This record gives sequence, structure tokens and C-alpha cells, in this order.
Amino acid sequence: MACREEGKTVQAALDLLHTLRPSISEILNGSPSVKVRLDTMDVLKSNNVEGNVNAHVLFLGPRGVHEEDKRLWNVCNLINQSFRSAGFVTDTRPLKLHCTILNTSHRRPRGNIPFSYSDILASDVGRNVLVPAPASGTTARAVNFGTYDVGRVELWEMGSHGHNNEYVSCGGIGF
Repeated sequence: MACREEGKTVQAALDLLHTLRPSISEILNGSPSVKVRLDTMDVLKSNNVEGNVNAHVLFLGPRGVHEEDKRLWNVCNLINQSFRSAGFVTDTRPLKLHCTILNTSHRRPRGNIPFSYSDILASDVGRNVLVPAPASGTTARAVNFGTYDVGRVELWEMGSHGHNNEYVSCGGIGF
């Protein structure tokens, strides 16, 4: 997070995050973690051209149908709304909990070239393993990439590169 506005520092964001700990603990009923299911695969930044869905982002995420998913959403919405109210988040898009698997937006050497999600869905794996999500007309597919215990929320510096080319953590809080 590289905030340049007065008062919009990484430390101010961390301070705000720390003030949310009691509310997060209340949502989680004192549990030290929340379970995150990666049970949906879908795309972002997509378009449909002549029945072929092309996209730039392939992601996994929680479907949101389990009680634990609701607790996860409640925690994430609390954090998101608090950071919006404080002016740290100015993006107006709705919150989208996801784990990016593929992002072609910055593909090199030629740039902004999408992949064919339709080809993935038409492949052997797409036909035999991926189950269409309940909502008709959606590109989402039910998958099972496991359930993970998450016991922390952290702020990460976008565009930074750590030892393993991961984003660099600026700090966070445990639940």
C-alpha cells in the first residue's frame, strides 16, 4: 500500500486494522481462524465473442454457501467497509474474495491477450471434472481445491517482490 495522502500511511492502515481485532473476534466467536474453501473456479475481465468466453483472470474462491463462508464474508466486509470509510480504499467495485490462478493482463511480450475460458471448459477436465455452478448463465464451476485455516489478515505491498517473488507483507493481525 503506497498511500501519499495526508494520514494515509501504511502505519495508519495497520493501526486501523488493529482497532478491528475485537470486532473480528466477535464475528469469529473467539476462534483463532476462519476456514476458507476454494470451491469455485471462475473468470474476471471476460467477454463473450460469438459464444467463446475470453478472459484475463482465472480464479478460485469460496462459493459462499456454508456457514463458515458467511463468517469469512462478515470479516472481509467489516475490513473492507472500515478501510473504505477511512479513505484507504477508493475502488468502488464490490468486494470479490478470490485467489488468482492466472492473470494475462500483463502478458509478455505482446501485452493484453486473453485466454479462452471456453477452451478450458470444453477440455476433458472441463467436461469431466468441473461441475457447472447452480446459477444458470454463469461461467462459474464447482471445484475442490481444499479448505484452509486462515488465522491472520495482512497488508501487502502491491508490486513488491520478496525472496520468492511474492508480495512483501507490511504487517497484520492474528485473529
